[in-house]
Amino acid sequence: MTLREEKDRQNSALLPPGTLRAKRVTLLGAGGLGSPAAVQFAGAGVSLTVLDGDTVSLSNLNRQFLFTAADGGKPKAALAADRLRAFAPDCDFTASCAFLTDDNAEQLLAGSDLVFLATDNNDARFVANRWCVRHGVPFVCVGIAGACGTVYLYRPGETACLACCWPERESPDKRTLAAAAGAVSSLGATLALRALCGDFSEAGNLFLLDTKTMTLDRLPVKKAAACPVCGGN
Repeated sequence: MTLREEKDRQNSALLPPGTLRAKRVTLLGAGGLGSPAAVQFAGAGVSLTVLDGDTVSLSNLNRQFLFTAADGGKPKAALAADRLRAFAPDCDFTASCAFLTDDNAEQLLAGSDLVFLATDNNDARFVANRWCVRHGVPFVCVGIAGACGTVYLYRPGETACLACCWPERESPDKRTLAAAAGAVSSLGATLALRALCGDFSEAGNLFLLDTKTMTLDRLPVKKAAACPVCGGN
């Protein structure tokens, strides 16, 4: 049995066999939320474009397990793609060592079947939001603050976009429980894999995971009446 065939067999517990082989996800951010998701996508047979202009910081290694202590100061995107190629040689991995802006979004996000927003750079999040709305591409947005996290799946033309309900200038909490980041990231990756297979049943719901109380809440999010990005409803 080939590696691809084995992945199809494992995925069949939840997903239709073979449906992920031709999919490409752009991973925006290869840090504490992006690292676990990258491994989940690669393990499912999905090809990735890793987009991150930052370098490895030793203070973040508790949750960025694609990197080692010897990687300090090196570009995260290139390193992540190399590590993922060794983990999943049946998939295609490309790296873009750049920060996402309105000027380069068309080039860097082209070809995405889904964008996974795992960055703590809110400017980049909203650039990706605008691009996804404009091109009709779904995204999953994950966030973490301390021991609590959020997951949201956007479906083009149907659900609220980020501009409907989130402030563009919100400072993230840099103190992060590594295990909580992994749990939030894996939940987001699961929703993304389901969406890539056509299951958008949870689109438009904001999931709130609190690992202090071990609770998971689902809150429906409505479009803003006059959203300047998606047009609201």
